Amino acid sequence: MPVFFVLAACQPIPEPQEQEPVYDIPVVRTTDNALSPYTEFSGEPVLKITDAHYDPDDGAYGAYGAYGAMKLPNFTRHSLFLVKVNHSGRTVDALSTGWAELYYIVPGRSTAPRTAQAGPIAAGLPSVFSDGNQILKDLPETMKFNSSLSPVSGSRRTREMQAVPVYNLGDTRDFWVQDQNDEWIQLPAVLRAESTRTKVWIADSSYAGSAAPGSGLVDTAQAQTLAAKFDQIYGHATAIFGSEPGGSGSASPGGIDGDQKVHILVYDIKFDRGTSGATAAGFFWAKDLFTQAELDYLSNPPKTNLAEMFYLDADITGTNPDFIYLTMIHEFQHMICYNEKQLVRRLTVTNNYWYLEMLAMLAEDLIAPKIGIGTGHPGHPASNRMPEYLIHYPFMSVNGWDDKIPLASYSNAYAFGAYLVRNYGGAALLKEIALNNYMDDASINAALASAANPVSGVSNIQAALGRYGEALVYGNSPYTSNRISFNRTNETLAGYPFSGFNIWLETYVVSNIANFPPGYRGPLVININYAYDMRPNSLMVQSRLDWQGITTRDAILVIHRPKDPDVDLYLMVR
Repeated sequence: MPVFFVLAACQPIPEPQEQEPVYDIPVVRTTDNALSPYTEFSGEPVLKITDAHYDPDDGAYGAYGAYGAMKLPNFTRHSLFLVKVNHSGRTVDALSTGWAELYYIVPGRSTAPRTAQAGPIAAGLPSVFSDGNQILKDLPETMKFNSSLSPVSGSRRTREMQAVPVYNLGDTRDFWVQDQNDEWIQLPAVLRAESTRTKVWIADSSYAGSAAPGSGLVDTAQAQTLAAKFDQIYGHATAIFGSEPGGSGSASPGGIDGDQKVHILVYDIKFDRGTSGATAAGFFWAKDLFTQAELDYLSNPPKTNLAEMFYLDADITGTNPDFIYLTMIHEFQHMICYNEKQLVRRLTVTNNYWYLEMLAMLAEDLIAPKIGIGTGHPGHPASNRMPEYLIHYPFMSVNGWDDKIPLASYSNAYAFGAYLVRNYGGAALLKEIALNNYMDDASINAALASAANPVSGVSNIQAALGRYGEALVYGNSPYTSNRISFNRTNETLAGYPFSGFNIWLETYVVSNIANFPPGYRGPLVININYAYDMRPNSLMVQSRLDWQGITTRDAILVIHRPKDPDVDLYLMVR
């Protein structure tokens, strides 16, 4: 049985019914009616509140604006939710976001509102972010460089290709890396494995030799496995996302170094092995695609290794190989994206990192099952990212990024992308996003407006945001072809399905909220008795304990219009 939790800044007025355990975050429990859809709203369980639902404002409700009443018939163990969507690019204050009260029309039960207050209590959202020690894919300095306009155009870069030696197995090469103090040093590494698509270098300081398995060092067999996995990844990634710099079909095959194989350097990123544990699994840094002269015009220029390459952490490679295989997908997609968007199309990120990270995590989502890491695997983003998202979504913009909470930001970016591809075009939509002539919101808008999206009425981010709440409330529901849900498998390109997953089966623990009950499931549902500020381009699901598992022929809902015209309200019944 799924469990809802309702967020409150203080303890609500006690309900005149059975008492739940007292937590800092009170509990709402509900039954799972996924197979019993409510069809009283013109055959659908979702009703968008429009002007027609409000009476003229007579001033009786003061700060809460105009209101309207509607009859809600035939509840049979149904649960009711109010979903708020802020379509503006600004924060909307708590008491401008709307409200609702439920009356029951049942013999022997009072028809008075069950709330004993005149309106919601304005409250600040508590700090529930659980970011602590975490292993990152990408580093802040690489994200900043990779999201900026390339130092030179792709055509000029091609003219300035470098003549580099041809390396064979067993050869040694020095690579520029940053040490634990972010100082540039040269690190010797040996070419330990080579395959059709890659050359894998292991830093001398990270080579296992005769070290015991699981030591955090990497041996030749592991290097060969990395090379074989990358060969599997390569064809799938290029089929959907395009070509890496100098890839097949390029005007200058081999790119900056003339070598058509992608180089992978495995070393102790941040030199933190044996301290507090590894902090970064890997990264792609586009600085390696340019000459040092091209980089020296930048302030504090990085050092180039003159190769199409990315980096993996030796400690994690040695101890958590599945995570590293996902990291290879992630970083290779970043490399392809940089080529397709910045080098070929001369675009730059104008918003923040969410767009680039969304694409890289959707690459993991799509390609991981091809190498044996399905949606149920703990490393797959559906399992790894969604639990974090489900508790943080009310605090974040769907197209936002916060450097101070990277784990929540990654999860938020993945979830929105996972929702889009599972409901609006699958791999065909993703390919359109990856290869169109736009970045950020404009790229998503263009893809949703294209033939890749078969769903009418959803042609931009704002329209998709308006239906995002359905994917949360009905996130366990694959039972109709037109249901918006995370639990839909979408295969628009043969052989490239995005598999559905049930967000009500995901469990997670938030360690820094006092008395937070274990086994929390489903999206965070916030107590309707309280009103909270809404972030730009965000949504929030609200309910009450007595709105769950309702069994009555009739009920009346009084809805208070949001004072802010950019906030939409939706009723959802399940």
